[in-house]
Amino acid sequence: MNLIRELRVFLKSRELFRNWFSAGIKYYLSKYGLDVKYVKIKCGNNREYTLTRSVYSIIVNAYFDGFFKLLCDNDLVGRFWGVVDLLNKDGSLILRMPDGCVLDIDSFDPVILAETWLHEIHYLGFDLTNWFVLDIGAFVGDTALYYAKRGAFVVAVEPLPNNYETMIKNLDLNPDLKPRIVHVNAAVAGEDGFVDFKYSGRIDGNASAYTTKRFTARVRSMKLSTLIKELEGMGIDINKFKVQGVKGRL
Repeated sequence: MNLIRELRVFLKSRELFRNWFSAGIKYYLSKYGLDVKYVKIKCGNNREYTLTRSVYSIIVNAYFDGFFKLLCDNDLVGRFWGVVDLLNKDGSLILRMPDGCVLDIDSFDPVILAETWLHEIHYLGFDLTNWFVLDIGAFVGDTALYYAKRGAFVVAVEPLPNNYETMIKNLDLNPDLKPRIVHVNAAVAGEDGFVDFKYSGRIDGNASAYTTKRFTARVRSMKLSTLIKELEGMGIDINKFKVQGVKGRL
């Protein structure tokens, strides 16, 4: 059944891409090391967009299942779930969330983004002005941006280097929110030192030190008390904020 679905999704991609056949073959072969990854979306131009294999799969499967609609309205390329926009920005693709936050296309984890912006499982209130939020396991900055959009001051702690680098890109895409977010590349743990984090893909929202996965990254670890001391060293006085909550992905 999976093979039949893959074939049907592949054929359906003809409605999305000008180079649907070559793109589909290359993306399929990319898991064996082929490094040419681009698509030409049918939007009145011949622009090429580079996508990871994961993002390509998300888009074509969402289109096949009716969760993505191709719109081609100026910079608006399409829309996921009727509310998340896929935009062209200077020749690259970005995602615009319902509240206006924008994310680099490599951030696209449909489960995590749906949790944050569609189901709002991290909701703490409409107005978080003067609240302090400690976001442990910040992934690509999705919840950090979500809370900052509502007025909170956020400390976003993310251990996995690739996730962290993508978070920095996302903060740069939201210059109005960036000043309210402090980012830290570390794992919060019981001891100061280093810990081996396991992950499966270049960007992984389920990376963990307590599982077995394909890749391993050795990352800095710190106690919560050490993190607080470092924040104080940055001139951040936590006592001036209301403490709204501590959030983490375990």
